[in-house]
Amino acid sequence: MLGLYLLSGVVFLSGAIGLELVGGVIAQKSGTESFIYAMSYTCEETLEMLGIALLIYTTSRYIVQVFPSTKLEFVESK
Repeated sequence: MLGLYLLSGVVFLSGAIGLELVGGVIAQKSGTESFIYAMSYTCEETLEMLGIALLIYTTSRYIVQVFPSTKLEFVESK
């Protein structure tokens, strides 16, 4: 479980810090209207969202393990 928490942090921070730095360099060299810059910030945002999704998944699994009688149910709102 700890491994998944660490993985979610690494994935999130690699986007938030790692690709943010790369994106800054690309923006200086190619400008913010270039295709390569658009790809870099798309990858950055994707990694951040993936890290958050992994964190939510891991926390959900942890809650179910700690409280076995817990049932997570998603219903459609009207």
